Amino acid sequence: MKKRLLSVIAIALLAASFNTINAQDSKWALSVKGSPALGWMNNSDDKDANGFESKSKFTGNFGLGVEYAFSPKWGIGLDALYSLQGRKFDLAGTEYDQKNDYVKIPLYASYRTPFSKNVAFVGKLGPQLSILTNSELKAGSLKTDTKDVYKDITFGGVANAGVEFGLSKNILLATGVRFDYDFTNAEDKEYVNYPANRAKTYNSTLGLEIGLKYKL
Repeated sequence: MKKRLLSVIAIALLAASFNTINAQDSKWALSVKGSPALGWMNNSDDKDANGFESKSKFTGNFGLGVEYAFSPKWGIGLDALYSLQGRKFDLAGTEYDQKNDYVKIPLYASYRTPFSKNVAFVGKLGPQLSILTNSELKAGSLKTDTKDVYKDITFGGVANAGVEFGLSKNILLATGVRFDYDFTNAEDKEYVNYPANRAKTYNSTLGLEIGLKYKL
């Protein structure tokens, strides 16, 4: 039920932006996108612990986006993405796999400069809201629900730099290197077994975003 509600909220945010479309159709664009990525959960206490070895976790996200161009170079965009992330680590010879799923809603400013008629550089930068939908820790054959260990909402930032290719008058292939990082603690200090004086844990992902954009 909660997943459905979050999906409705994300779609509603996109719809709210889309409903402001007016006669200036050519300035708007809709997109579908996905990003294979690597994910980490950075904690200084864990890094210094004896027998702890952090590993990269293969992750990814997918979703929809809407953009509005104020000028040929500058614009603004809003995405709604479902992100599968978390971390992997070894501790005292046992491998752990932490799986955290989020609905991510980045709002970003975009800058575009052409290389040629059909190729352009595009850079994006802005804040991001992440809503936790599922959390699970796997150790060997054992799985534990860890939703109570993590905060329902985190805030961070996102940056993207890449190239767009014009496939036709209205359709573009968008590629870019996408990086996001949370500025707030992913773990919930109100959790009953939360260790006292534990350092904050920060989510981050790095991936290659690929998508198709349709200019209205």
